[in-house]
Amino acid sequence: MKPDLSQLTIAELNAVIAEAEQLISARKDEELQKTYQEFAERARALGMSMDQILAVGAKGSRGKAAPAGEKKPVAIRYRNSANPSETWTGRGKQPRWLVARLAGGAKLEDFLV
Repeated sequence: MKPDLSQLTIAELNAVIAEAEQLISARKDEELQKTYQEFAERARALGMSMDQILAVGAKGSRGKAAPAGEKKPVAIRYRNSANPSETWTGRGKQPRWLVARLAGGAKLEDFLV
């Protein structure tokens, strides 16, 4: 049954809102604890710890994940023939030297490594 809130004052409505927010928070905490316990039981049934389960979920596989922040360098795909030290991987914004050469009539394929 839905309570009739139309006759309540603003203060009473605010009190109802505050009470509802507390109940929502308490129910979320209960559900979280229940879900944690279910996962912990499943992990024990598999002979694994919760850390192992969470690590698999974070990696998406059973393999080792690369540590956060450790990135492999991207291979160079384009090189300026006039200045070989100027390169571009093909990712992100095109470098100025390449934009200028393309504007001069060159083709992107001319700079492939």
